Amino acid sequence: MAKVKQSDLPSDYGALLKAVKERVRTAQYQALKVVNKELVGLYGILGG
Repeated sequence: MAKVKQSDLPSDYGALLKAVKERVRTAQYQALKVVNKELVGLYGILGG
């Protein structure tokens, strides 16, 4: 992979990267909550 010079990046790259990372974290958290909800339901069926 080629090195990218700081001067080659757009001026708002840092803000864009931060926003993308936050959206990924938010999506991962939402997915985790859905999976956990389904697992709790499954455990209830299996144990009840």
